[in-house]
Amino acid sequence: MFCPTCGQEALEQTNFCQYCGHPLNPEAQNRLISTGPYAGFWRRFAALIIDEIFIAVVLVGAEAVLGAILGTNFGFRPGIFGGKQLGAVLPLKFMGGTLIHWLYWAGMESSGYQATLGKMALGLIVTDLKGEPISFSRATGRYFGKFVSALLLGIGFLMTGWTGKKQALHDIMAGTLVVKKQVIDETA
Repeated sequence: MFCPTCGQEALEQTNFCQYCGHPLNPEAQNRLISTGPYAGFWRRFAALIIDEIFIAVVLVGAEAVLGAILGTNFGFRPGIFGGKQLGAVLPLKFMGGTLIHWLYWAGMESSGYQATLGKMALGLIVTDLKGEPISFSRATGRYFGKFVSALLLGIGFLMTGWTGKKQALHDIMAGTLVVKKQVIDETA
């Protein structure tokens, strides 16, 4: 099957052209949201900054609430855990932060929004290679794939700049795309 808009060969059983985002069947034409052009590195980076600011506020708030409940400030002054408090609490903070990050990214990207707050603010969504929403398990794989992208000195993230579909390494591993959200004109 070939896309009537861009002429590129489209994947079988797909609703949208993976190159230009044009709907390829009548069911897809009735959907209000389709995939548009691929999102580049800087737009994705800006979305990440917005998301990390949001997560930082959530984590600081959770830390303050837990600190008030436990009577400690997590290692910056002596509290109920005494001087050994820092060593005992840091692994818990790391695990809690990782859990919150994972649930935020995987939950938001597999939801009906198909995006985190940062991606929503910049008009981006996460799809599979057919332009369809992704499952929680695929979003989880994508999230943990970011560790691999980071372990390679960040080159996995920079791959967005030179891959054809602007995919980072974790996108390639999970079979996902980050695209600009478009509204389809229903009268067309």
